[in-house]
Amino acid sequence: MGGARARTAGGETQPEPHTLPTRASCTAYESFYTQTVRVLDGAVVIRAHEHVSTDALAVARDRVGRVLGGCASSVRSNLRAAGAELRVVGKDSPLTTLPEFRHLRGVKVGVCPHCMWLSWHGGEGER
Repeated sequence: MGGARARTAGGETQPEPHTLPTRASCTAYESFYTQTVRVLDGAVVIRAHEHVSTDALAVARDRVGRVLGGCASSVRSNLRAAGAELRVVGKDSPLTTLPEFRHLRGVKVGVCPHCMWLSWHGGEGER
């Protein structure tokens, strides 16, 4: 998942296809997300790095509760069964600090052709 690149027909480089890390397959995931908040009886898990403020986690918890609070119990059960998670990125942190987006480091502004996520922190000055 590092910085492997493939050339397109137009000569541009793009990241190689990848598999996003999951909680079960990536120890970086476990060590990165040190804060956890469960919402709606565990239907949604909110995860964040230690540098994310507790206020940000509280806002995320309240918003998820507001949006999904009126859902039927079957919706909550489905979310819980699917392992629904919300991950909070730090205020001044690029998206590519998250383990599941590290493969986008250095990708120029645009969309990753393999996962279709927008990357706006690629290139110079990235942490």
